[in-house]
Amino acid sequence: MRAGNGVWHDGVPVGQASAKGSQLWVALPAAEENAPAQSL
Repeated sequence: MRAGNGVWHDGVPVGQASAKGSQLWVALPAAEENAPAQSL
């Protein structure tokens, strides 16, 4: 996913199961900071 000028997302637990995960966000080059959001 490229956030560009903004992306909203959420996650909600389902049932009683637990989940573990991680996210890594990397800064975009200045020329792409205001690009449209895109799911790759």
